[in-house]
Amino acid sequence: MSEGLLAALACLHAEPQIWCLSGPWSLLTWDVEPATVADLPLPSGADHGQPDGQGWARFTGGFLVQADYAGTVEVVRVRSALLWDSAGVLYRIGNPQLPPSRPLTTPRLAGPLIPAWDGATHAQKVTALRGHITRGDCYQVNLTLPFIGTLVAGDDLAVASALIAQSPAPFAAFIRRPGRPSVISHSPENFLATAGTQVMSCPIKGTRRRGLRDELLTATKDRAELAMIVDLVRNDLGRVAQPGSVQVPQPARILDLPYVHHLVADVTARLRPGTTWVDLLAAASPAGSITGAPKRMAMDLIARYEVAPRGPYCGTFGWIGDLVAGQTAAQLAVAIRTLTVDDNHVTLHAGSGIVADSDGAAEWDEVRAKASAMAAALGGAV
Repeated sequence: MSEGLLAALACLHAEPQIWCLSGPWSLLTWDVEPATVADLPLPSGADHGQPDGQGWARFTGGFLVQADYAGTVEVVRVRSALLWDSAGVLYRIGNPQLPPSRPLTTPRLAGPLIPAWDGATHAQKVTALRGHITRGDCYQVNLTLPFIGTLVAGDDLAVASALIAQSPAPFAAFIRRPGRPSVISHSPENFLATAGTQVMSCPIKGTRRRGLRDELLTATKDRAELAMIVDLVRNDLGRVAQPGSVQVPQPARILDLPYVHHLVADVTARLRPGTTWVDLLAAASPAGSITGAPKRMAMDLIARYEVAPRGPYCGTFGWIGDLVAGQTAAQLAVAIRTLTVDDNHVTLHAGSGIVADSDGAAEWDEVRAKASAMAAALGGAV
C-alpha cells in the first residue's frame, strides 16, 4: 500500500472523474477522455514474458475499462497519470497536476448494513438451488446477497481510502464518474491477464480465515468446486484460443492475503490471430467463479433467486495497454469484494457457491462474514 497514493487521493475531492487501481503497482488518474471498445488494441504482438495474475502490474499507457455483470462496458483513454511501485516510488505518465490536499473524513455508517433478506430466507434459497442441482439442472450456482446502508460521515473517496489503508488487496479499485454510482473494490481475483496473445485467468473457489491454510489445502468440497470452475474457464477460453493451447499449469494453489486464504487455479491459453477484446470478453464474461456451472443455466437461476441486478458487482475492471515494444498487455480483475456508493447510499454484495451438499446456515454465515470485513472499514457492522 502506497502512502503516496493515499496522500494524492486526498487532493481529489472535487474531481468529477477518478480512476484508481491499487495493488503491487498503483495507478491514479483524473485526466481521461472517452473511448470505446473499438479503440482497444488487439491482444497481439510478440509474446515477451508471461501474463501476471498476482496483482496490478505496471501500466505504461492506454485504456481503463469497467464492465457491469450484465455486460455494459465503459472505456476511457488515459492522458496522464501517477503511478507507484510496491516500494512507494512515484512515476508519471504525462504531467498531471494535483489540486491542494484536504483532510479526509473517516467514513461512518448510520447503522448496521441491512441484508436484502434474512437468514431463514437465505436457507430457503439454498435449499431451492440444491433442488436444481439434484435434478441435474446445474452443478453449482453462486448466490449473492446485497447489504444496504447509509453514510452519515465521509464520502466515496473516504470509503475508498479507508479500504486501501485497512484492507489492501492485489486488485483494489476506486472508480468515480459523473452520473453513476462510484465503484469501490478490494478484489483478490484476476479475471483476464494478457501478454501479447497469451492469456491467463485465475478463478478463486474456497476461502478460509487466516490460520486455517492447511484446512483449505485438504478441503474436498472446495477443491471440487474449483475443479468445476476450472473446466468452465477452460471451455470459455477455448472459444477464442488456438486449438490445443488451453492449459492448467496450476490446478490448485493457495493465495495468502492479510485477512484470508484462497484456493486458486491458473488457466492459460494462446489466442487465435485476430481475436478482439469484444471476442475475448464475450467468451469469458461473466467470470465463471461468480456464476456457476453450466454458466448459462447458473445465470438464469441467479436472475430468478436474486432480488436485483448485480450492476458493477461481479463485473470487471482494469487496464488494457497500448503497444509496447510491439506487444499489448492487459489486466482485468473480477469485481468481487465490491461496493457502490451513490450519494450517501452504500450497497455491498457478498456471495458463496452453492453445491449439492451446501448447508443453508453455513452459507448464511459465510456471506455475513465476507460482508462484515468490508463493513468494518466503513466504521460499521452487518
